[in-house]
Amino acid sequence: MTKMLIENGHREFGVINGLKESEPAALRYNGFLKALNEAGITMKEENITCGNWKYREGKEAAKKLLNKNDHPTAIMAMNDDMAVGVCDAARELGLKVPDDVSVTGFDNSDIIQYVTPRITTVERPLQEMGYRAMELLLENVSGVSVGDVSITLPCTLIEGESVKKLNQENR
Repeated sequence: MTKMLIENGHREFGVINGLKESEPAALRYNGFLKALNEAGITMKEENITCGNWKYREGKEAAKKLLNKNDHPTAIMAMNDDMAVGVCDAARELGLKVPDDVSVTGFDNSDIIQYVTPRITTVERPLQEMGYRAMELLLENVSGVSVGDVSITLPCTLIEGESVKKLNQENR
C-alpha cells in the first residue's frame, strides 16, 4: 500500500494506527515505516496518531492531521473503520477525497462499500489464515509438536478511488 502511495507521488503522510499494544497495529506500522525508509522518506512525528481501530477515534485523529495548512497529502488508516472516519473528517473540514487528501484503509471491510469514493484498502487472506490455523491445530492434536510457528501470508491491494496521483506541482 505504502509503495503504491509513493509511486503516486505522495511524500507527506499521516498515519492513524490501532491500539498501541496491538501486535497487528505494530506489524502494519513497521511495514509502513520500512517502505518509507526504502524510499528515503522521513515520517513527521506529529503526523502519527492512534485511532484505536474505531470510526470515531479515526475521525477525531484525522481532524487533528487535516486541520492545518501543511496537512499530509495521504493518510493511511490501519483499518477501514478509521479510514471511513478520515473521509468524514475531510468532508466536514471542506476537503475532498482524493483531490485534497488521499485515504487508504486496511481489511477490505464491508463498511467501505457504503463510502464514496471507494476506499483503497488491503485484503487479508482470511480463508487461508483459517486453513493454516486448522492445519496447525490438527497437527498439534495428533501429537506432532509444531512449536512456535510464525506464518506470513500475502495480502491483496484493492484499489478504490481514494488515492490521487500527484504531479510535481501537487507535491
